[in-house]
Amino acid sequence: MATPSLPLLDEYELHNYSDDEYQDQEEGLLRSSPAPRVLSVPSLISFLGPRKLFRSYPLSRKRGPKGPRNLALFVKLWCLMWTGPLLLVLFVGLFMPSYVKYPEWYRDDIRGDQTEGLGNPGNEKIFIAANIINEDLIRGRWGMAVKYLIHLLGSQNCFLSVYENDSGLGTKEALREFRDSISSNASIVSTTLPLSYIPTINPPFIGHAVTKRITYLATVRNLALLPLTYALTPFYSPTPISPGAEKTSLENPDFHEVPFKPTGYSKVLFLNDVVFSPQEAIHLLFDTNRGDYAAACALDFINPIKYYDTFALRDTEGNGIGLPFYPFFTFGESRSAVLAGRESIPVKSCWGGMVAFDATYFTRHEDTLQPPVRFRSEMEDAWDASECCLIHADIADPSRTFLNPYIRTSYDYGTFRLLGFARRIEKAWTYPHRFLSWIVGMPWANLRRGEKEGERYWTVDSSGKKVERIAKKGGFCGIRRLQVIEEGKGGARKWRKWKLPNA
Repeated sequence: MATPSLPLLDEYELHNYSDDEYQDQEEGLLRSSPAPRVLSVPSLISFLGPRKLFRSYPLSRKRGPKGPRNLALFVKLWCLMWTGPLLLVLFVGLFMPSYVKYPEWYRDDIRGDQTEGLGNPGNEKIFIAANIINEDLIRGRWGMAVKYLIHLLGSQNCFLSVYENDSGLGTKEALREFRDSISSNASIVSTTLPLSYIPTINPPFIGHAVTKRITYLATVRNLALLPLTYALTPFYSPTPISPGAEKTSLENPDFHEVPFKPTGYSKVLFLNDVVFSPQEAIHLLFDTNRGDYAAACALDFINPIKYYDTFALRDTEGNGIGLPFYPFFTFGESRSAVLAGRESIPVKSCWGGMVAFDATYFTRHEDTLQPPVRFRSEMEDAWDASECCLIHADIADPSRTFLNPYIRTSYDYGTFRLLGFARRIEKAWTYPHRFLSWIVGMPWANLRRGEKEGERYWTVDSSGKKVERIAKKGGFCGIRRLQVIEEGKGGARKWRKWKLPNA
């Protein structure tokens, strides 16, 4: 066996020290220090994992005792600042997910391909109403979801009413194709409704009559409900009615056929132009609060975290929400119910892109003490309220009005796909929501929230005059604002928000 040889003396690298340096060594003070090592990614984040997971490359070639060290400290502090929240989100997602497991009474046998009518074992009659203008959704996710929802409910148990107004030839053709592909009874109306058919206001600071945006939206929603009281043709696309034509009542326009008395509908399901799950629509209809409700709403999201329809959502006290993410409400019974994970959140009004109503409120006979409700707007020139909130004020049954956080919709499929992940981690936003809502002062005050119907109140109108008015239902729905719809060149319609005097 070969004997290892020792290195020769001249193979060692010797360092020549000066007399002063030797003196410093004796005193424990070494003045000469090696040059700092080049800063690299592994050296900065070694506390996060093994170095071999990262390829080493220089962050800075500047040498010196302060530059790289300060940069390393900054990067470590930056990483630590984000590590805490990320670990919290990970913990919440793994151990405290929100609204991912359905209650035990929610049926789990309606997933996948099923026989027709399986989602509606009681054969309840469902009236589905919709306003939609997006031809891509009609031909895509919305159209497919509606057709499968009809399949789950049973085509013999459904009536589908779609009212589209002034959305172009592409939308009209998409609706015609859609009508030919469904098997249920349906009324699909595609038309151009003249603004002259819609009530107007005449604000003194504008100087001419204008149509409020909410009045327009309430009108087209009511036209989708017309088959509840009037028989319509299966598909009707009339030419625009001339502005000079004789006006008729909006409740009985001249392009609808013979009235009939609706019978048998137990639920009215209203759909916006949203991406939704047909199975979740079944849960909303039949399982929310075990089927006992005046209204049951989904939640709609503009991105995986941000709730969209804040104008219509009010808590049990009539307050608006805080910042539009979980848990949505800033205090009170509604917030407590969300944090407790309750399936039915008590609210005073809601919408959320998809809402189910007890049909009784819409089909009561006109001659009764409680006539059927319809969508409406506030006709004051300096006060706006969502028609989707006012409908709940007119139903006036807040103890049976619920928001169902298990049921979620969105306005594009990319967002819809991420809603499942977002609900797993949303409890992590609980304390940031409360703190940030407090910082911005939400919910904002509404002076009419506590008003009682029929009582007299003093208010300042748009001209700055102090006037007396009689309170109506739904004061909690409104804000001081005016949005109008106008016709531009070539008949194009657009929204406009007016700046109010003395606002």
